[in-house]
This record gives sequence, structure tokens and C-alpha cells, in this order.
Amino acid sequence: MVGNNSCGSHSLVYGSTRDHLLESKVILANTKEVTFKKLSKEEFEEKIKEVNTRIQCFLINYSRYIDSTMLEVKKGKEIDEKAIYALNDAVRTIAYIKRILE
Repeated sequence: MVGNNSCGSHSLVYGSTRDHLLESKVILANTKEVTFKKLSKEEFEEKIKEVNTRIQCFLINYSRYIDSTMLEVKKGKEIDEKAIYALNDAVRTIAYIKRILE
């Protein structure tokens, strides 16, 4: 009900779900429990720093993977089909993240 802001025919009188919901504790598909709520400016800025740190770690790890795979190719070693798909995904993901951050 919350996911699609359901409110039914009473929305004109009482408002919609988003008008009354202050916060929501949910369990994600990966079993992690999170709370969705309005953030203060300070909390928001802290979340942004955390996300940027995660993205930087992700980019570093993917870059290392690409470098090591390309080194194997330069040495003349064959890489299997899974590695080619993973390499392609890595390059596309890095390009996507860079577009988001610009």
C-alpha cells in the first residue's frame, strides 16, 4: 500500500499515504532492516558522503579487476566468456557511475 501511495476514494478528504506517513521501518530483500524518514540537512550530507565513499571503493575494485584482466590478455592468456561479460559489465557500470557523478 505504501509503495504505490494507495489511498482510495477518501484521498480528497483525508489526503494520501504520503501526507500521513512520518517514517517506515522495512525489511529489504537482502534481509537488512532500514528506516525511511525525512532527513535533516546534516543527515542528508552524511548519507551523501557515505554513498560517495562506497562508489569510490566500488570504482577502485572494478578498476583493479579490469587492469588485472587486461594484463592477462596482454600476456597472451585467453580469458573465458564469463570474464569477458564481467569485464564488459565493469566498464559499462563505471561509465554509468561517472555520468551520474558529473
